[in-house]
Amino acid sequence: MKRELKDRWLADLRSGEYVQGTGSFEYEEAGQTRTCCLGVLCHSADVPVCGYDPDRDNYEFVESEEALSWDQARSLWHKNDVDRATFYEIADWIEANVHAS
Repeated sequence: MKRELKDRWLADLRSGEYVQGTGSFEYEEAGQTRTCCLGVLCHSADVPVCGYDPDRDNYEFVESEEALSWDQARSLWHKNDVDRATFYEIADWIEANVHAS
């Protein structure tokens, strides 16, 4: 992952701008947009979160050399959706486990 993207993603996760959600990259609930940690990554990289982008599918982007390996993406999904870790806890895990170039 590029250093600039990692730094932007960490800042976005810790910004308080996103309401954490589970089960989908992003969805509406009770008039509020909820986003998972991988959805925040798409926002940080300026990649469409919902809908289809013929040039760059979000799942292909998230699980790419440009972003994350499959194992990292799966670990983050688990932390977000199963463990219900906060964005701050997830950001700490990313700092320790996702290397930047």
